[in-house]
Amino acid sequence: MFQFRFATLLRVRKIREQTALQAFATSQRHHKELKDRQQQYIDSKLALDARVEIDLDKGISAAKFRMIKEYGAFITEAIKNLEEDIHVAGQDMENKRQAYVDAKTKYKAMGRLKEIDFMKYRQQEKLDEMQFIDEVAVTRHKEERW
Repeated sequence: MFQFRFATLLRVRKIREQTALQAFATSQRHHKELKDRQQQYIDSKLALDARVEIDLDKGISAAKFRMIKEYGAFITEAIKNLEEDIHVAGQDMENKRQAYVDAKTKYKAMGRLKEIDFMKYRQQEKLDEMQFIDEVAVTRHKEERW
């Protein structure tokens, strides 16, 4: 019966691959959430600018105009902060992707080693079978001669 000598290591590598994949997926979700939030802020800023133009045509009080401009500045600052966060999340995502690729490569290498060991096992099994058949044939031949 074939027993892979590194079966435990193969299982460990598979667990590491799965863990790395989960970490990568989590990082991707976080990156996407930040980009979605940034897009919401950009859409809010565009809607605010359009509203200001409409209100300026109708007439707007100075206090309300100043409040809208301050809110617009707040949104602009939030967009800039999110750009930095997105950049950091992108780097983190790339690092986790690379860790996943490395873990997957190591797991595949162990899988390939298992295949090679199994092929060697099968070859040895065939050789042992051939030797047994040869021994039986030689034994019969000796019995027939006497």
